[in-house]
Amino acid sequence: MAHSFFWRRAAAAFRHAMPGNCPLCAETARGGLLCGGCRDHVCAPRDPERPIRCPRCALPVGQGKPCFDCIGAPPAFARAIVAYDYLTPGDTLMRAFKSSGDARRADALAALLAEAIDAMPAPGAGAPSNAGSLRDAFLSTQALLVPISASAAGLRRRGFNPAGEIARALRWRLRLPLARGVLLRTRESGQQSARTREARLREVEGLFEARAQVKGRHVIIVDDVMTTGSTLDAAARAVLAQGAAEVTALAVARAVR
Repeated sequence: MAHSFFWRRAAAAFRHAMPGNCPLCAETARGGLLCGGCRDHVCAPRDPERPIRCPRCALPVGQGKPCFDCIGAPPAFARAIVAYDYLTPGDTLMRAFKSSGDARRADALAALLAEAIDAMPAPGAGAPSNAGSLRDAFLSTQALLVPISASAAGLRRRGFNPAGEIARALRWRLRLPLARGVLLRTRESGQQSARTREARLREVEGLFEARAQVKGRHVIIVDDVMTTGSTLDAAARAVLAQGAAEVTALAVARAVR
């Protein structure tokens, strides 16, 4: 397994070193990742005056402390990290990936998420540095990447699990093990995007079960888009019930209000 992972990582590194086209503007970009201009446009904060996210749910509230929702009803995960707000043109990039399943777009999305992780200090540390980054904390705690499992309807419609493909692309960047099939859906949940936060929380209660291999591990749950955080919260509760030591939530994009 380690031998296979080495060659997959080497192949991905080679692919990213070759010239390609930006998946948004089609201009030349390294390895088919986003070009510098598109990357800056996608990751720019919605409001430059309020760029700081809630440390618990990653909502851009501009205070550097938990938002009102997280104070009143904190999620089960310890922290959430996202790459950008789900706004134009980042929403276009995500929709194109989810409609095509193009692995190059998964790589581009994972690259943005890895950059967001690198910008975060380790818990309790000061400013980000090579000696105290969150990535180093993941490695030191033997963290485990676990993608959100897709619904049966989503798999039929797309033929793949978007969160699983992003986690696969993120795996070699973070040098962490990927555990597929750890989260199991107990039922179908239906379409969530049009529901209120309260309705989503009710709908996803008990939605997942987790396998025992998460016991004692720092589990990093990966999703594509975080809307209210209810799905990630339900997944975090499932792995914690199986003895996970800590849960971090990752999502490429964060819906804003």
